[in-house]
Amino acid sequence: TARLGQQDDDNDEYVVGGKPGGPGEEDVIDDNAMIESTINPEEWKLELERVAPQLRTMVIADSKDWRSHLDRAKHSLEVIKKVLPESKTNLERIQRDISGTLERLESREEYVNSHFDLQVREYRGFREQLSQMQNQYHKSTENVAELANELSRISEELEQVKQTKEERENNISDTSPLIKIKNAIQTVQSELTELSVRIGVVEHDLMKTLHKASIERKLGKR
Repeated sequence: TARLGQQDDDNDEYVVGGKPGGPGEEDVIDDNAMIESTINPEEWKLELERVAPQLRTMVIADSKDWRSHLDRAKHSLEVIKKVLPESKTNLERIQRDISGTLERLESREEYVNSHFDLQVREYRGFREQLSQMQNQYHKSTENVAELANELSRISEELEQVKQTKEERENNISDTSPLIKIKNAIQTVQSELTELSVRIGVVEHDLMKTLHKASIERKLGKR
C-alpha cells in the first residue's frame, strides 16, 4: 500500500511568448518556444517543504505475505552461504583445539592418578578421620553444654545451701537467748535457795514448838 501526497497544479501558470490574458493567438502553445514560470522561487520552495512529507512512500509489509517470507528466507540463505565456509573453518579449528586440549587433560589426569594414587588414598583417609573427629567434636560440645547446665544448677543449689548455713550460723552465734535462759535459771536457783531457807526456818520453828509442847505434856503428867 502506497500513500502519495497530492499537489495542486491549479495554481501553476505557464506563459508561452507573452503574459497571461484573454484568448488569442498569443495563447497558442508553441512546442519550440521557451517555457517561463511566473511562480516565485521562494514560495515554491516553501510549498515543496510543506508537501514533501506527504510525498514520501511508506510500504507496510504484510506479515502473512508468503512472498515477504520467501524473500527473507532467500536473503538469509545467501548470507549463510557467504559466512558458512569461513565459519565452518573456524569451528573445525576450534574443535581441533578443544580435542587436543581434552587429550592433554586426559593424559595429565592419567599421569596424576598414576603418580599420586598413594597421596590420594592418604588424603581420603585424612578426610574420613577429619569427619569422624568433627562428629566427636560436635558430640563433645553437646556434652559440655549439658555439663555446663548441670554445673549451673548445682552452683545455684550450693549457693542456697550456703545461705541457709549462714543463717543458721548467725542464729547459733546469737547468745542472747542463752543468756536469758541462764539468767532465768540463776533467778530460779536463788528463789529456790531463799525458799529452802524459809522452809528451814519454818521447820526449826515447828521443831521448837513441838519440842516445847512435848516438854509441857511431860510436865503436866507429873
